[in-house]
Amino acid sequence: MPSPSDFRRAFGLGQGEMIGEHWLVTSSKVGHDVLEQNERYGFPTELTLEWQAGEGGTRRGGGSGKNASGGRRRRVLAAAFKQHTREPRVVYSAYGSPYECKYVGSPSVTALPLDGEAEEGAGAGSAPAPAFRLTCLGRAARRRDVPTRQQAAQAERDAKGQHELSKDEERRCLSEYRVIKSRFGSSRCALCGEAIDPGVKIAKRQGAGGRRGGSRGAGRLGAKGRGW
Repeated sequence: MPSPSDFRRAFGLGQGEMIGEHWLVTSSKVGHDVLEQNERYGFPTELTLEWQAGEGGTRRGGGSGKNASGGRRRRVLAAAFKQHTREPRVVYSAYGSPYECKYVGSPSVTALPLDGEAEEGAGAGSAPAPAFRLTCLGRAARRRDVPTRQQAAQAERDAKGQHELSKDEERRCLSEYRVIKSRFGSSRCALCGEAIDPGVKIAKRQGAGGRRGGSRGAGRLGAKGRGW
């Protein structure tokens, strides 16, 4: 299953993120429930958000924070959240399995008490920012019609003319080559000419002379047209 942190990150609901133009996430909690092992999961979410002041020190969407309608603010926040999370996301599990993730139903929004009042004689908009708690339910469902992360990586290698070694190819190559790490930034693969960064694993033919990763008989692992 996707981790709660990956689920939260996919929707941009972490602390410090903005929901719409005016709502700041000040705390974010995402749990997880197993609905069907390896298939469906729930992600109960609880956010605390503050309305941010607009230009000139006034609070957009209904006057000052103290006088604005609490009911109107709740409706505005609920609408902003639904707009923010309206598109499903594909999130991968730690094993590379894809899950379609989305939020279902309508969020529940409640106003939180203010920490204090504005100082006497303070200008408009200096009252404490109205805070709200929003709770909602996320869902994740396994998508078997979407390539896994490993399959997507293999498709990318195939597009570049590279391929994974079969067990037989691996045994044959290991009998003919030794695997070393390139030590020079100027190395190039002897098979495809691709630049090899320092520390990249390369295959050097047994008994091949020279120390440079791009010397004759040495090639980058997964080079075009060869397993090595």
